[in-house]
Amino acid sequence: MIEGDVDNGDSAEMVVSASSSSSTSLDINAQVIVSDWTFSTDDTTAKSFTESEAVGEDCDTAVNCHTYTITIHNNKLDENGVPVALSDSITIAYNSATPGWRIDSDDSSWDEMEMEATIGYIDAGDSYDFEVQVSLSGSYALASSYVGNSVLAFQVSDDKIIDFVEFEAVVEDNFAVSAQGSGNQDVDNGCSDQDFKVDWDVSVKNFGNLPDDFTVSFDTADAVAAAWSITGADDMTISRYTT
Repeated sequence: MIEGDVDNGDSAEMVVSASSSSSTSLDINAQVIVSDWTFSTDDTTAKSFTESEAVGEDCDTAVNCHTYTITIHNNKLDENGVPVALSDSITIAYNSATPGWRIDSDDSSWDEMEMEATIGYIDAGDSYDFEVQVSLSGSYALASSYVGNSVLAFQVSDDKIIDFVEFEAVVEDNFAVSAQGSGNQDVDNGCSDQDFKVDWDVSVKNFGNLPDDFTVSFDTADAVAAAWSITGADDMTISRYTT
């Protein structure tokens, strides 16, 4: 217990000792911080996300979106121990730099540009549920099978206290590829016997979220039938091509 006149944000050191008749004492130092509020979440299990091209789906049914709830509890008491309203601002802010995630909320306190919510009032003895929708966006989040699960962190703070809550996300494998280099080129060498050469550059891009193998093959049957000589169009395999 922290005794005396204390304010929100004050702290004190706590030492926890553990020993038995057959072992020496083990001391663990900890810090106790006075706070008018605490937070909790029931979303402690890792949730799975799958890439989707669907637009405007309900987050409750979309395969690439989940809703998380962070609950702020008002624990503020007056000098008589009676619960009172909490009027200090509490901020919930997205705090991860991992690309590939879209963060949004329908809560009126949510600032989409700053990606944070500011909660300015909670009734005496009450709690505030803040819901945030998290969705995959653009295949930039790497697959869990490749780099492990993603961690989505949110900072919960007021002007004196800073804490964090983390959600674990399973990103399912997504395989996608882009091949570019097709198109037409005009050849005009008149009636002469002069050879004419045209080139195409072929670009293969891995648009998936993990390394992949690609086999590239060329169908030159029509060109050969038209008496063209083909070079450089050899079939190939690209192995472990990263995103």
